[in-house]
Amino acid sequence: MRMNLSQNWILKNMSKEKVVLLSHYDLDGAGCSVLSDHIWDVVDRKHQGYPKVRKSLSYLIGEYSEDVDTIVIADLKIELDDLLMALIAFKNVIYYDHHESSEYFATEEFQKAHPNFECHFSLDLCSTALMWIDGVKNKGAKRTPQLDAFMNMVDTYDLWHTEKARWNQSIILNDFFWHLHMRDFRKRFKDGFSGYTDDELVFAANLHQSRINVIERATVEEMESGSKVVVVEESKAINFVSSVMEGDVFYIIAPDWAKTNVSVRIKDDVLDNFNVNNGISELPIRYPKFVKSAGGHAAAGGINFHEHLSINDIVDFLYENDLVIRGEFCGAGT
Repeated sequence: MRMNLSQNWILKNMSKEKVVLLSHYDLDGAGCSVLSDHIWDVVDRKHQGYPKVRKSLSYLIGEYSEDVDTIVIADLKIELDDLLMALIAFKNVIYYDHHESSEYFATEEFQKAHPNFECHFSLDLCSTALMWIDGVKNKGAKRTPQLDAFMNMVDTYDLWHTEKARWNQSIILNDFFWHLHMRDFRKRFKDGFSGYTDDELVFAANLHQSRINVIERATVEEMESGSKVVVVEESKAINFVSSVMEGDVFYIIAPDWAKTNVSVRIKDDVLDNFNVNNGISELPIRYPKFVKSAGGHAAAGGINFHEHLSINDIVDFLYENDLVIRGEFCGAGT
């Protein structure tokens, strides 16, 4: 007897472990969300920016910790207290990340102390790549050329491997992520990357022109060092300021996204000498009255200032501390 589609779906998913997913709301986090469906039965998922990690984690704990054994956390610089919350609430925590601030979680010491914690960490691969390699190698995921291509494109963009032939395609992939609802993005790329349709390429070209227009309208202040403070009207332009403007270091503010958050980007051709995370990660310790949190990786990062500060306060702070930050960038490597 021939099985219907619903029977096929049930059999396909019966053997998959049920998990909940918490990942970053960016292309790498979206890549993890796409590939997670090829590894597990994801019963619910939350995609979040760093400031709201605890809120989403608390929701998943409250809704699922009694019925679901495993939470997968991907591409999130998570605070130790939040990670411990997850380790207490769930029988298993699987973690994929590439940010330097997470390096301690990959140590033998930490993993021995928390036997229900599985950590996959690397500074050289994005979280999507780490998840897919583990999924294929250890969790029964079926590797296909389309899924491999999708993973490689996310890795190319997220870690700024601009010398690779996939760079231009990966920029378009990132465009689609930021301009589609997460659910629509997952639907479009659920089986991997098999090329763009003509309509999608036209759509991407129009997006490219629209972000150029936004950047041309930006307010720009250049410091003596050459660093630039850029205030853009729309957050969609954040990821492209450094590829369009002249300069090497950019502090980008998008009031429509968050008035007290600053995205820090550097030109891809200075990556061998600069490291964003090294430049900003100590700011909360040195200037606790101004900076709530800061961190990232080699090519990009973020500084979260306290909410009571105005944009002018933040710009003044950046002017006063730019040379210190650049000094930490320099010679840090990747």
